[in-house]
Amino acid sequence: MPELTIKSNLNSSKPTDNDRHALNQIDACVSCGLCLNACPTYGISRTEAESPRGRLSIIQGLLTGAIEPNRMTFKHLDNCLMCGACERLCPANVEYTAVMDQAKSWLKKKSYSSFYDRFFNWLVFKPWRIRWLARLTFLYKYLGMQKLLRITTLKPYQHTKANSLWKNYYPVAEGIKASGDVYLFKGCVSGIFDQDTIDSSIAMLNAAGFNVLFPENQRCCGAIASHSGDVKRHAELQTLNKNIFNRDIPIIVTSTGCFKSVESFRDNTQKTYDVMEFLQQHIPAKIEQSNKNYNPSVLVHIPCSQKKMCNSITASRELIKTISAKLSSINPDIACCGSAGTYMYRNKKLANVITIPVTNEITNTTPDVVLTQNIGCRMQLMNQTGQTTEAVMHPVTWLYKHYEK
Repeated sequence: MPELTIKSNLNSSKPTDNDRHALNQIDACVSCGLCLNACPTYGISRTEAESPRGRLSIIQGLLTGAIEPNRMTFKHLDNCLMCGACERLCPANVEYTAVMDQAKSWLKKKSYSSFYDRFFNWLVFKPWRIRWLARLTFLYKYLGMQKLLRITTLKPYQHTKANSLWKNYYPVAEGIKASGDVYLFKGCVSGIFDQDTIDSSIAMLNAAGFNVLFPENQRCCGAIASHSGDVKRHAELQTLNKNIFNRDIPIIVTSTGCFKSVESFRDNTQKTYDVMEFLQQHIPAKIEQSNKNYNPSVLVHIPCSQKKMCNSITASRELIKTISAKLSSINPDIACCGSAGTYMYRNKKLANVITIPVTNEITNTTPDVVLTQNIGCRMQLMNQTGQTTEAVMHPVTWLYKHYEK
C-alpha cells in the first residue's frame, strides 16, 4: 500500500512523530471487522461510523485532508467509550486508544471539545475546587435541596461527609514492626465519592504491615485530560504528581481508571500496584473471616480499565474468596457499564443504554453485594440500579468490613 501523505485538516503545524505514528497505526488496520461486535456503540447503532474501524477511517480522512473537521465527525469520535474491547481482539494489534487520544488533541486545537470535558478538566486541576464540590454536595443533601433539584449522581451517597480530613501519614499499630512505607494515590473525586475505599485501603495496608503516606497536595492522575485531548493539562498534572510522589517506594492505586496515568509519571524503578494486587501479595495468610457463619453472594464487575492495565483480577478474586465462596462475575462478553470517565455525563443517553446488559445481570442475579474497582463504574452502577454505597462497593472496602481485626 503506498504511504499516505499527511496534509492534515487538524494540525496546521509541521507533522509530528505522533502524527506519523497515528497514521501508521491506522494503516496497520486490515479492516477485518473483528472489532465490530465487541464495540458497544456499534452494537447499538449498527453504523460503520460508530465502530472502531469507522472511526479510524474518519481520523485518517481528517489527517490526510480528505475530510473536513465538523461537529458530526467530532461526535462520532466523542461517542467512543475508549473501553479497549476492540484492542483486545485486534489481530494487527492496532493501538486504537492511543490514536483516539491523539485525534482528540488535534480536534481540541480546532475548538472541538465537550462542555463536560472542559468543565471536569477545570474542576480537577485545582484541589480546592474539589473541596468546594464536596461542600456543595454536603449542602445539597442536608439542606433538602434534593427535593427541588434531583441530581441522580448524588442520590446514592447518603453517608458522604462534607470534608474528610485525612492525615499525611498513617503508621502501623504500635508494637508492630513495619515492613516498609507505601504511597496511597487518592485520585481527584475519590475524596468525595469514594471515601470508604480510601479509609479501608489505609486500614488494610496498615494491617499488611505497611506505613501509609497520603500526600494531601496530590493531584488528579491526568486521565480525564488525556482522553479529552488536553495534552498540556495532562503534562502539568503528571509533572506535579511526579514531584509529590518522589520517594522510591511503591505507590498504591485504588481506582483502575487511574492506574495507567499513575504508572506513566513514575520512574521505571518505582513500582505501581493496584491495591488488591498488593494486598494479595502481602496479607493473604492473615485473612480470616470475622463471622464464620456469613457466606454472602458476591457479584464482581471487572472495569474495562482493569482488563487493559492491571494484573489484579486474579489477586482480587483470591482475596474475595477468603470471605465468601459464593462468587460470580458479570459476563465478560458484556463490554462496558457506560461510565468511561466523563462519558456518563457528556453522552448520558447513550451511556444509559450501554449499561442495560450490566444492570440486567445485577437485577437477575440479586447478589448481596456488587464489587467493582473503578470509582466511575461504581457511580454508574449505583445510579442505574438505585443501590447505595452499602450494596455497590470497592472490594477492599468489603474485605475490610469482614476482616478479622
